[in-house]
Amino acid sequence: MEPPTGLTCLMLAAVETVRQYIDLHPLDQKSIDYFCDKVALNRKTLQRAFKFKYGFTVIEYQQKKRIEKAASLMLEGFSVKQTAKKCGYHRDNNFSRAFKKVYKQTPTEWQYVCTKRLDNPDSKMD
Repeated sequence: MEPPTGLTCLMLAAVETVRQYIDLHPLDQKSIDYFCDKVALNRKTLQRAFKFKYGFTVIEYQQKKRIEKAASLMLEGFSVKQTAKKCGYHRDNNFSRAFKKVYKQTPTEWQYVCTKRLDNPDSKMD
């Protein structure tokens, strides 16, 4: 698939740099302007190139990675409340809403299902 008019290979490489940063630092909530400064692209270009390459806006991708990190923390044994706090959520309901957007379950439901699977890996789940 050809990039939209005006997107160059250098722009797409810059977008890869942003993605790599987010992947390595999922709990660092950096602004679009921060990334624009780092890769020398304007907001519109960065957003358009990122969405083209990954199918998400920068903010959506950050949110997804942050929630994936939250899930891994819960698998390590952290409670939902502890996880929300570690991931920078000051309100449990905001964390729950963001989590449900990614996993289609509340964090409590997700943790229960995963714990049950880990406790009895041979059992069939609904």
